[in-house]
Amino acid sequence: MAKRGVMLDVEFDTRQWDKSYRETRQILGNMQPIMEAAGKHMVASIKRTLTEGGPPGKPWKPVLRGGKPLLDTGQHIFNRVHLAGADRDEARIGSGFEFAHIHQFGATITAKRHPYLLFQIGGQWVRKAEVEIPARPFMVFRPEDPGKIAGIASAAVEAAFGQGAGAFWGMV
Repeated sequence: MAKRGVMLDVEFDTRQWDKSYRETRQILGNMQPIMEAAGKHMVASIKRTLTEGGPPGKPWKPVLRGGKPLLDTGQHIFNRVHLAGADRDEARIGSGFEFAHIHQFGATITAKRHPYLLFQIGGQWVRKAEVEIPARPFMVFRPEDPGKIAGIASAAVEAAFGQGAGAFWGMV
């Protein structure tokens, strides 16, 4: 008795896959646009942290003079947060404000040329030998940032497999 069976021939047309694969390699081979897009997101996120007075759930310590820390007199920080550069490995965010590190990490300011520091609080002149500036971190990842950055990278990969690389380049 002859064997009976079913035979199924399957052929794959890989031309579209090959094209998508090449586009994905092109995108992932040049991560600079993805890093640039992630960096632009982080600049907006840092400015949001400045506007909201600290990272979510960690408000900054109030300033003695009253008002909003780093905003009332700190527009120079807000306006100087920028994307300093992006390459295939990283995005660099910076602030050109010379005292940004004091606000980010905190510091003790000590009188050097005079016996005391002189400043106003509530219309009153105050003299102190030193003052403690508390850390008010503004260059931070907000809870939503890792997911947003992953979304930027995912969009680049999806663009390569879907509409082509042009869809991603239009996002940057």
